[in-house]
Amino acid sequence: MDIRESAIPNTSLIPGGSMLPSKSMLIPREISAQEANPLGFLQIPQAKPAAQPNTSQPSGWPKQYEKLIQQAARMSGLPAKIIMGLIKQESNWNPKARSKGNAQGLVQITPTTLAEFAREGNPIFGKATRVNPWDPNSAIPAMGAYLKHAMDKFKGDRRKAITSYNAGLYYDKPRNREQREYFDKVMANAIKYGHRD
Repeated sequence: MDIRESAIPNTSLIPGGSMLPSKSMLIPREISAQEANPLGFLQIPQAKPAAQPNTSQPSGWPKQYEKLIQQAARMSGLPAKIIMGLIKQESNWNPKARSKGNAQGLVQITPTTLAEFAREGNPIFGKATRVNPWDPNSAIPAMGAYLKHAMDKFKGDRRKAITSYNAGLYYDKPRNREQREYFDKVMANAIKYGHRD
């Protein structure tokens, strides 16, 4: 027997042959933290799970609107927390919001209502009044005036007055599920903001 044959595996004589161990010795396995970091000084940062939004409570509200909300509350006769609940329901405090029905701005005034405000002798302002739905300084007082009219029209009935904000100026009774549920959603928001009757 040739010594070379016993000392060198046959695979080394074949072009592309290998001296690597057989496949059975190359089975991958998980390594422990100690094996990965034997000296213990390498700290591998762990990814933190993304924070989940809290949908059970209204998000914070922009404090710059506080005076306007108080003004709308005094004008309408409704508590400020209810005004806040309405705004939360309407636009989620987004002054650039626009609905599918083209309601606009923080308090979601529709073009129909804007046209009514601009009409001489309208039931809200009594005279033609231009309201800018994109400017909270104009829109929030307009909401207060609208709600005052609704509270007067419905003789202080909060449910009807607030529902009319969703259903329209000439609201009589709920016509769909959204209108039937609107008051309860607004009041749930108001309660989360701290409203107590």
